[in-house]
Amino acid sequence: MAVAKTGLKGLLDFGGYLSDKARVLIDEISDFADVDENGLVSVFHRTSKSNADKIRKSGNFTPKEDGIFFSTKPDGQTSGYGDEVVELKIPADKLELDDLFDGEAHLKLPAKRNKPNDISPFIQEPVDVKDLMFLHGTSPEKLGLFNDIGGLPMPSMAVTQKDIPFSWGDIDLIGKPENFNPATNSLNDLYSADAYTVRGKEPFKIPNKDAWEKFSNEFEGFGENSAYLTHKLANSSSKVDANPEAYRMMDDFFNHRAGGGYKKFAKENGIEIPIGEDGRQRLVDLKYNILDNYGEDYSRWVNSKMDSYFKPENYYLNDKNKIKLYDADEMTRLMKKSRGKGTEGVTGGEGYERAMEASKFKSLSQAKQNKGLLFEKKIADQKYSEMNYQDLPPTSYFESKPARTVGIDEFGGAIVPENIDAKTLKILEDRGIPIEMYTDEVSRLKAREKFQSQMFTKPAATMGAGILGAIAASQSKKSYADYSPSNLARLRNDDVGGYQAAQSPQLASAAGLMGQINERGVDDPLMGMVSPRLPSELMNKIVYNDKRGVADYLKAAAGLLGFY
Repeated sequence: MAVAKTGLKGLLDFGGYLSDKARVLIDEISDFADVDENGLVSVFHRTSKSNADKIRKSGNFTPKEDGIFFSTKPDGQTSGYGDEVVELKIPADKLELDDLFDGEAHLKLPAKRNKPNDISPFIQEPVDVKDLMFLHGTSPEKLGLFNDIGGLPMPSMAVTQKDIPFSWGDIDLIGKPENFNPATNSLNDLYSADAYTVRGKEPFKIPNKDAWEKFSNEFEGFGENSAYLTHKLANSSSKVDANPEAYRMMDDFFNHRAGGGYKKFAKENGIEIPIGEDGRQRLVDLKYNILDNYGEDYSRWVNSKMDSYFKPENYYLNDKNKIKLYDADEMTRLMKKSRGKGTEGVTGGEGYERAMEASKFKSLSQAKQNKGLLFEKKIADQKYSEMNYQDLPPTSYFESKPARTVGIDEFGGAIVPENIDAKTLKILEDRGIPIEMYTDEVSRLKAREKFQSQMFTKPAATMGAGILGAIAASQSKKSYADYSPSNLARLRNDDVGGYQAAQSPQLASAAGLMGQINERGVDDPLMGMVSPRLPSELMNKIVYNDKRGVADYLKAAAGLLGFY
């Protein structure tokens, strides 16, 4: 945050007046506040939605004390005082410093207690920005499954801010907001936090009858569990004996560092296995060397092995432990029986407690209005642990849980690793889904910027965790944003916080010139010796009809006589 260097000049150019009081205030808050070239301080008042709506609609504020209190930050110490923030720009002359905190200042605008005070000139008009988005994290394997079975059965999606880190897999699918709005489809459930919702049954494939023999011939001696995996393949190749374990173990064999898949691939392709100082193989280093430099080749190699060991159909075990063909709509039908929060199967702990405190949003607009709940995970968790919130709990994302099958084409973008395999790319490309690639978590987060068209629109005057939230503010037709002399003259001292226009522009300029001469005397010792201190403060009070007393005249006389 910064103070405009041309603040004093900007004020003098249109007959304004920056008092010593304002100068002192700006100096004190310069590290915490935005002050523009006209001496206007950006301040924020956090309150409830109903109160915020009243303030914006009427332009009036009725305080219970003799002042209206603001922060120079939209979040911070005031976060617990309501879900909405009204942003204003108020002349520094009219504000008083109430308190200083780490990174923010609290300011007071003197006002009439228990009476309507007009602040409409200072309420800021909203600006539409976009930074909320739907994200579904997945993997190449799961995307392949969704492609095979006809869609995503009741997927969980995170609704979060574009720069809050989040991932549930190597691939981020960007949802089209219009497809997941609760207001347009009652099946589009949207919760104010991770709601611990139901998960789908684990999919698996049945081994071919000769899978155990093929695998044994190709991988004997590779990996710690190769012998046991051979046994599982041999004993689960019929529908009667089928279960997810063999398929799950095979996935681990090819993807876990100690599984053996990376060692076998390295041997076949002449890749050296790193050896540590202790003489042991560095399998973690081998894994990431292969993924970074041979990723697509390795994925293609693994897919060919899996296809040779397993039948193409996907299955699951129902609640009666019977094998069933995995179909998206059928899985959705089963999951809908447990629709709602707290149905994931995990109970206890802070995460579960927060899930049970979550509420359902009825629209994207309601989600936007509660944007102040969103923080980076470690901050959200800390606030929740410390009970540092009111009403709804802080969270790093809202959970979208459509109680229906979601088509892959309902996503408007995909962020994928640079080494993604061609099969996965084809699934996305065949549906015309724009793709951005990443090399690390920094570039992954940055890639979200490419999907502005899939982000929510929200007004910029409400913020949470340093992030903008939503309001629907209105501004009077004549506001402080109008710096014309006629509008400034309208804003007299009879309105709370009203900016005082000069009674005489000529006298205002003279007062400003006196102030500049006095400043020159401070900076130039010789000037200070030969020139008296001109009564700029008294002149300004006369020009702007400020209250003045005997002390003001005595001070002016003392300055002219060179006593200070």
